[in-house]
Amino acid sequence: MKRLSEILYLKVVTEDGKFLGHAIDFRSAGEPEHGDSRDERAVDEIVYARFGMLERLGLRKAEEKTIPMNSVRAIEEDRIVVADAEAG
Repeated sequence: MKRLSEILYLKVVTEDGKFLGHAIDFRSAGEPEHGDSRDERAVDEIVYARFGMLERLGLRKAEEKTIPMNSVRAIEEDRIVVADAEAG
């Protein structure tokens, strides 16, 4: 099991290798945690986006998209592989 900090900013690609963007956030159901947190919490969605030069410079907001966590096929050292049909 990996920590979210280990997969944040990894490339998100489809099974056929199409680059979708980078993982920039994770979402889970339930109330936000404050103070003490649980050791584990289920992630429901990955938020990803593409970052061009304007987004990197802060001149334009990146278009964020989400993909359900159950669409993830593999989490590799340098990328997150997702099902082709769910991507877009």
